[in-house]
Amino acid sequence: TDQRALDQSTQSNASLTRDLHHYVKNNMQVQLSLLTRQQQRTTDASARRALAESRSRMLAMALAQRFLDSQDYQGKISLEGFLEELTQQVHLLLFPTSRTASPHVVVDPSLVSVERASAVGLMVVEILIVAARSGIDGLSVDVTWLKTEDGEGVLSAEASINGVPVATDPDVDLLKLIARQAGANPMIGPGARILARFPGAGEATE
Repeated sequence: TDQRALDQSTQSNASLTRDLHHYVKNNMQVQLSLLTRQQQRTTDASARRALAESRSRMLAMALAQRFLDSQDYQGKISLEGFLEELTQQVHLLLFPTSRTASPHVVVDPSLVSVERASAVGLMVVEILIVAARSGIDGLSVDVTWLKTEDGEGVLSAEASINGVPVATDPDVDLLKLIARQAGANPMIGPGARILARFPGAGEATE
């Protein structure tokens, strides 16, 4: 019957989507492993720092894929769990044991697409990179995600010391590119801060 054919087509498409997802996830894991291996073999401090930053950016995308693999939300993942784990892992990558920062993550319960989670994660990573580059010890990195009544998601990320944002600006061009691809409207700076509004599409109610 037509309904049976439709059901079979739906199942086939779902299977293809899962296969593609696994391919992307595995490919990203390989790239992360290559960057890690190169960083471990490099003795130049500047090169090691650059590779750590590249690993952090790649991690934002790879971790979103891994979260999708562990949840059954039809392509949606928990933004809270994702951002908490991402900030912890990037903190370990970017900050040597002699210096620390204190990440604080506050997220309204949200299920978002992998694409949106990756974009949000990349923006947060850029703020963490600026915090690490500053060389200041005892920084606070505050990350919040709020849902508005009209369905928008609002990201705020800031690196500060004693309530004052780090003076170093993030990579404005890169942040604008990430925001544009995600359909977000960002306000960047002054200093190590970003405020970005994301449209309601791409998010679900948990």
